[in-house]
Amino acid sequence: MVLYDEEIERAEPRDTQDDVDTLIDELSAEHAWDYLGKQGQRIRQVLYEVDEDDEMEAFETWLEYMETHLKLPFDAVVSEPQDHGPMHSGDRVTVTGFEGVFDSYGILVNINAGSSTYVFPLCDLKAGNQKSTNYILTNDYDVWFANRSWS
Repeated sequence: MVLYDEEIERAEPRDTQDDVDTLIDELSAEHAWDYLGKQGQRIRQVLYEVDEDDEMEAFETWLEYMETHLKLPFDAVVSEPQDHGPMHSGDRVTVTGFEGVFDSYGILVNINAGSSTYVFPLCDLKAGNQKSTNYILTNDYDVWFANRSWS
């Protein structure tokens, strides 16, 4: 279709720039995790009512979700390289409980490694049984933690 200048009438905008910005923010938040497919849908479901700009609220929401859905205790593997401390990538541990949230590390959990106990970031662990619900939950949290916009 081709229109000439004389065939077009000027109209007043229906939306303000604030309206446009608000809609963009809403749609961006709603679809932020879509590129991850089913995993993105699960992440969005956990964080559905969380303000995308409030990292601590997101951590607290994840903690509450994990406390409700993870089956404790469970075997896990240290999945990230550790620069400091006694744990190393590949070490097998048992997750026994939740310690809380720390802004730099996210959810902290209590672990047993041999005869020692430690507080450790959940984002650095993967559930040992890849077919378990715990594996899916910890993997979803790990992916969210690594890709969150506040990093």
